[in-house]
Order: sequence, then structure tokens, then C-alpha cells
Amino acid sequence: MIRKQAAETAFVQTAAEVQALKLTLSGDQTVLVRGRVAASWTLRRENSLARVEITPHVDLRRADRSAIRAEAKRTAQVCEPEVTRVEVVGV
Repeated sequence: MIRKQAAETAFVQTAAEVQALKLTLSGDQTVLVRGRVAASWTLRRENSLARVEITPHVDLRRADRSAIRAEAKRTAQVCEPEVTRVEVVGV
């Protein structure tokens, strides 16, 4: 799971917030930014390429986008260790 932790206090999202993002507990993998769901992601393998597609659900800071891209690459390498290339799209 892609996570972005910060020293700031994390708050649990309400059911209305999660429903507005159309996410479920058993649905899409999520990206946390400062303890809150900020995006969802999927990983697809195409031959030697692992493609991570990030779908932001909120406005993201430039630094958040950069951190998400870096973590997505690391996650893809763990999930698909035999690929030779990783592509991150959407952020």
C-alpha cells in the first residue's frame, strides 16, 4: 500500500468523505497524504513494464506528487520484482 506519513495529527475520515470518493474498504488501493485518503492506485504489468496509475481525489501539492511517484515506483518494484521498467502515471 502506498502511504505518505507526516508528523501532523491524522484524522479518521468520515463515512461521507469516503463515500464521496467512491472508495470502499475492500475496493481500490488508496494513497494517504497526511493521514487522509488523497488518491487511489492500480498496478498493471505489461511484459517487462509495471505501470502504476494514480487517480488523485483531492488537490495535491507538488511535494506530495513527487513523494507519491517515488513510493509508487518502490511499490511496483516490490510487487513485480522481475520487471525492468516502472512507469507512474496520473500525478
